[in-house]
Amino acid sequence: MTAGSPHIFDQSGIVVSVRTWSETDVDGAVWSNGGYISSSRTEIMQIFLQQEDGRETDVKINNAAIGARVGNYLSLVWAKTEHSSGDVGVALVNHSTGRYEIFSNRLGRLMGNAMVSLNGCFFSVVAIIATLIFGSLLGELKNILITLAVFAIPVSFVASASKTKGQRRHVRQAYGAAIEAYVRDLMAREGARSRPSPALP
Repeated sequence: MTAGSPHIFDQSGIVVSVRTWSETDVDGAVWSNGGYISSSRTEIMQIFLQQEDGRETDVKINNAAIGARVGNYLSLVWAKTEHSSGDVGVALVNHSTGRYEIFSNRLGRLMGNAMVSLNGCFFSVVAIIATLIFGSLLGELKNILITLAVFAIPVSFVASASKTKGQRRHVRQAYGAAIEAYVRDLMAREGARSRPSPALP
């Protein structure tokens, strides 16, 4: 897996409507001698953004770390890769306040599913089969070789899984850096064009 560069683009415009609400999910189980109940609360912000050509875009953002109000000049930043199923919202920039947020928890959607290489396990299985077939020629070494090959299977799998995890971490960091650089460049480009929000009555 190589880091590559995601295709990043943005939609910018004036906020014409903002709506916020919260949703609570409750989960639990009850047994004869007890149980548990847990809940999680999600703050949702829905923004309608009017672009320069008059078209409007609406987006819902969960647990946003920055706010917005009508009149703010915002950019929605999207990214996609050959592994993603479509465009993934990765950042929100409020040019009127000079603040932005990168949605780090969504970067995993750009990487697709993790794949663990089974090459090491395959060679261990082949070694076991070969030992069984030609065991009469190996004499006392037969049992030793089989034991070593069986032991190598889980070791190879764990090593491969660890390598895959490390590769994904590297790719995630590379994507995050690319998006961070894009956002900073976007803020520099749009800074001069940002329109001030209307004064509150």
